[in-house]
Amino acid sequence: MNKTLRFGLIGCGRIGARHAEIMLQHGTLVAVCDIDESKANQFAEQFNCTPFTHHIAMLEAFRGQIDV
Repeated sequence: MNKTLRFGLIGCGRIGARHAEIMLQHGTLVAVCDIDESKANQFAEQFNCTPFTHHIAMLEAFRGQIDV
């Protein structure tokens, strides 16, 4: 059984961008989180996912839908 991994990313800085690229090689990026709302929104637009500014809100919104 091949399961596509669903990722949530916390931190949308330079390293976060590199992590996102690697995540996309192994699955789908479903949500991103950064305390800087503009960074979260920019990542969400770039990677076609949902932005958050608080990690707990992201995890609650995607409860059971984020694998990593």
